[in-house]
Amino acid sequence: MFAEAGPSIPGNNKNLPGLTPFCTYDIDIAIERITRMFGPHHIEPAGHGRDIEFEHSHVWLANVCINQLAYGRELRNRIGEFIDENYCVMLPVEGSYAIETPKKRVEADSKTITIINPACPVTLEASSDYRNVSVRISRNAVDNALVNHIGDRPAEPVQFVPYPQLLKDGGEPLRNLIMQVWQECQQNMSVSTFNEVGRELEMLLASMLLMCVPNNYSRKLLGTGEITPSAGCEVAVHFLKKNAREDITMDEIIKVSGLAKTSLYTEFHKYYGTTPMEFLRRERLRLARDTLTSASPDTITVTKVAIDCGFTHFSRFAYYYKQRFGELPSETLQRNRLKIQ
Repeated sequence: MFAEAGPSIPGNNKNLPGLTPFCTYDIDIAIERITRMFGPHHIEPAGHGRDIEFEHSHVWLANVCINQLAYGRELRNRIGEFIDENYCVMLPVEGSYAIETPKKRVEADSKTITIINPACPVTLEASSDYRNVSVRISRNAVDNALVNHIGDRPAEPVQFVPYPQLLKDGGEPLRNLIMQVWQECQQNMSVSTFNEVGRELEMLLASMLLMCVPNNYSRKLLGTGEITPSAGCEVAVHFLKKNAREDITMDEIIKVSGLAKTSLYTEFHKYYGTTPMEFLRRERLRLARDTLTSASPDTITVTKVAIDCGFTHFSRFAYYYKQRFGELPSETLQRNRLKIQ
């Protein structure tokens, strides 16, 4: 039986959550729940009406959270930047889906795995019978696993290919492990058992993901050569991060890097998947979001934040912000105000 509300989502290691599915027809309740779990979501059902048959069950194992999700309706779900820099590992078990980014759209079925990166918003298109088991895993766990493999802490975050990948080259054992743990969780285990399993599972999953799913460190992990930008490109990145609030021109970036314009564009596309100016805009948006989610709402305004972070066109700032994070900057500020009260 579907309800209009349900129990709140428990936090890490506070208690042993039950696995009874939370169900609702109310799309706003569904959006609010899944947003609290992962980050901004905007669900748009296909056809007429807004009712959905949303089901969600989850369990915490130390810092790992395993979820099962179903929407019960064909829809598009614009997924913004995840909170706390978590990765989401999606393993579809029924139905079909597609992942869309500004670059392309890839259709897939239950024989695939998809990882959503913390700072890489995507759109999920799901069939009415789509259901998945997904795992929330922290960037810290992925970084630590990378250190174990290559000996160095990553200069840039691990970026997995954001599109569905066929379960091969070790992918099947990864899927089997997650599914087995999920089934075990539905038995009556103690809190200490959950936490003990979770600590071991987090590192194992992070390590398997790095080796099984293509990412920006794959060549180095597989011993086929490092994927690192030139010194000039790294200088340009450092310059953009350090001076993101300032008025920066493309000519200045080229001069600082010491590279030809074509070479600089080629390296940014290769290593960061974007242009230097788009990289700068992303950095400014990150600064704006950090401010809106941490400062006292009574002491700042969206306009002041936009100006402080280098934006002069406020309507464009709001557009780019919503495109990246799935909500308007005013909505982020309002949520922070409610959190503080």
